[in-house]
Amino acid sequence: MDDNQHTPGVARATRRRCVHIGWWIGCVVLLALAACQPSPVTPLPAPPLPATVSIVIGHPSAITPAACPFTLPGEVEGEEYVCGLLRVPQLRDDPAGMQLGIFFAQLKATLPDTGQPPLLFLAGGPGASGVYDVPLLAPTLTPLRRTRDLIFFDIRGAGFSQPRLDCAALGDPAAGAPCMAALRARGIEPLAFNTTYNAADAADLLTALGYTQADLLGVSYGTRLALEMVRRQPQVVRSVVLDSVVAPETLSYELQALGDYEARLWPFADCEATPPCSDRFGAMAGRFLALINRLDDANGALAADPTINAASVYNLTTLTLNRPDLLALLPLIVDELDRGVVTTYQALRDGEFSGNAPASPPALYAFEEFIPQFDAYLRTLTPIAADDLRARLAALPTDDPANAALRAFITASLPAPFAAKLDAIAAHMTPYEHNRVLAAYGADLSLYQHDGLGDVKTIIDCQEEIPFANPDTVRSNQAVIPAPSLLPPYDFAATVRSQQRACLEQGIPPASPAFKAAVVSDKPVLMLSGAQDTVTPALWAELAAASLRNVHRVLFPAYGHALLYHDGECVVSIIASFLDAPTQPLAVACVPTIIYATEPPLLTALTGRMWRLQGWAGAEAGAPPVTAFFSRGQVGGSASCGAYSGEFTLTGDHLTVTQLAADATGCTEAAAALQQAFLNALGAAQTIYIRGSRMLLTTQTGEILVFIAERDRPLPQTVWTLIAAAPNVGAAPIPVAPDSTVTARFDAGELRGGLGCNLYEATYTLDHDRLSIADLRRIGEENCAQPAGVMAQEEAVLALLGAVRRYRVAGRELLLYGDAAQPLLVFYAAAE
Repeated sequence: MDDNQHTPGVARATRRRCVHIGWWIGCVVLLALAACQPSPVTPLPAPPLPATVSIVIGHPSAITPAACPFTLPGEVEGEEYVCGLLRVPQLRDDPAGMQLGIFFAQLKATLPDTGQPPLLFLAGGPGASGVYDVPLLAPTLTPLRRTRDLIFFDIRGAGFSQPRLDCAALGDPAAGAPCMAALRARGIEPLAFNTTYNAADAADLLTALGYTQADLLGVSYGTRLALEMVRRQPQVVRSVVLDSVVAPETLSYELQALGDYEARLWPFADCEATPPCSDRFGAMAGRFLALINRLDDANGALAADPTINAASVYNLTTLTLNRPDLLALLPLIVDELDRGVVTTYQALRDGEFSGNAPASPPALYAFEEFIPQFDAYLRTLTPIAADDLRARLAALPTDDPANAALRAFITASLPAPFAAKLDAIAAHMTPYEHNRVLAAYGADLSLYQHDGLGDVKTIIDCQEEIPFANPDTVRSNQAVIPAPSLLPPYDFAATVRSQQRACLEQGIPPASPAFKAAVVSDKPVLMLSGAQDTVTPALWAELAAASLRNVHRVLFPAYGHALLYHDGECVVSIIASFLDAPTQPLAVACVPTIIYATEPPLLTALTGRMWRLQGWAGAEAGAPPVTAFFSRGQVGGSASCGAYSGEFTLTGDHLTVTQLAADATGCTEAAAALQQAFLNALGAAQTIYIRGSRMLLTTQTGEILVFIAERDRPLPQTVWTLIAAAPNVGAAPIPVAPDSTVTARFDAGELRGGLGCNLYEATYTLDHDRLSIADLRRIGEENCAQPAGVMAQEEAVLALLGAVRRYRVAGRELLLYGDAAQPLLVFYAAAE
């Protein structure tokens, strides 16, 4: 199969590589890189590796069953899925020597006897745990599992494999050599932890499980491991899927800067190759770089928004990562910024196009549910009592059949409401989940923590990556990038030299130069790349494909690293198409096509402004003012009786408002009726039209609501009156207690106001939209009985003021935020 059998997006990306001024330099460098040879530092003697590592395990007795660290909903461990440890020799030329345990999970096909080879998943890192990700990936891979077993395993020294390399000081040049000596004193030879042996272990696992061949699915480092299996164990490989490619021959340190540069420039170069976009915006890639250089040369920012500087523009693609709809805005945004217009950029930066915040992903492990709920109970205790409870929990036995000791502790130590919830979680914990709970509260346990790659990454990189980087080539590749702001803020070439010295000082010599040779094969290979991947840039896949004679390449335009984790449904459908017929054209219709925006989206004009209802069906709106503020999928404001809130979506000019709610407590019958009529009309919204500061909203019943965008009041020297406060951080604000008046006035670094009973004062500092309030104190010691709840409200307002981190003025409303998306406090400025 020819390398040119790409998706249309890939072909277009190839054509546009040399379409703008300055990009030709990159083309020349790519050609040079494709032919360059690594210049390793002088190697120390290393254990010889055979050209082909033989498979030494071939019978089930090499496998010891083990409890899985996870559970799969609706499935029975031991029937639908099993886990175990495969024994392999640490050194392949010493099969009777020290043995390692390779941990694996086998998920059996849901249909019987399909005759399909298994799919072997190879995780990234090196050092990430494929087994730990089973509960995350199993639902995504369900279509593939129908006809084939899924195999996950952890490479030697990582994840749940035994022993794990845990020499914590290995990255410290001063302490690295003693750590290496300590590992060897335990019988562990660090140089036996490398990709060549990992490939042999994977082949052994397949053979021990009774398979003759497998399809491979590698992500990131897993793609290097898959290609090494193609080179050294071709007999067990039927076909290969590579997601985010980094091949054995990839000189990643040398290519990182160019790959990162190409990823960030991609949407603008692609715009040039797309006539509707290029007709509207011209040479967008050149304009993008020129804008960065202009801001960089001026060492400043745009006058319209001082927070926008060269780095902001360079990092635009980070705001649209994995969002094709948002990537489509980038040429428009750069065009606007080039002309000093900041509205669409600000809307993107402030999350207006993201709509409602996505729900938190469900917990994959029981300890992820248990720990936050147990911590919530600890916060209700005194510090001494909380510390005592933590210590008692940490002291529970680690070998706890059916989690009996943990469940007895919960029942005896916690009040009924907390105990019932936590006991339900503990009842189904695996031993790993049980011990993660104990470790979280102080138990001295060596457990896989899933949030780091461990020392196996350092050892492998010291053999296979770092020594093959030529610092001079690193520097020269950085030098061709025309915008100084795109360079890292440190001398990367000097960093490479330092790391090379550290590896040698720690006794880790380079791998054989033969390891860095390109993998040559006619095995069917599917390469999946994200155009916005700055970890393993799409450029690396392009170079690796040169030596593979039977390769498909698919580019996902807006996506970054590890596509399986971000657009799994589409990725799996393409993989299924490939595995069913590896030599046939792929079904790639699910890959998003970017249709670049050529005009500012309506959402930009709608959000972030305070709209005041001016007229309704030709009649004047009554007092107090009725307002609407649209932001991040939420709509809220003031109606006749007080605050209201809801959710909205905007598709084209079609506005949908749902989940409207308001409090009419203490409201007159006439005001309540007017408020409800307004909410009914807003809930029946159908289309909107915005021209300048005027908005017309047409409802499904034909009514027309006329809004005017209010001028933003200045933060200082305005008297702000509190209308809503969050009951707790992260919750939506609710109206303040009736008949109480809480105010705020900012003036020359001093904040003063009333709390409803007493007064308060503080100091404040501003930095663009950042607001820091300090030295906050109450003035007065009154204890008011009326209005009801006013004293509790005082305490809550003071606490919320102390948590403020940023602010936003929208018309007559002042919104004070903490670290969350929801405002903590909402103030209103009376009419002048």
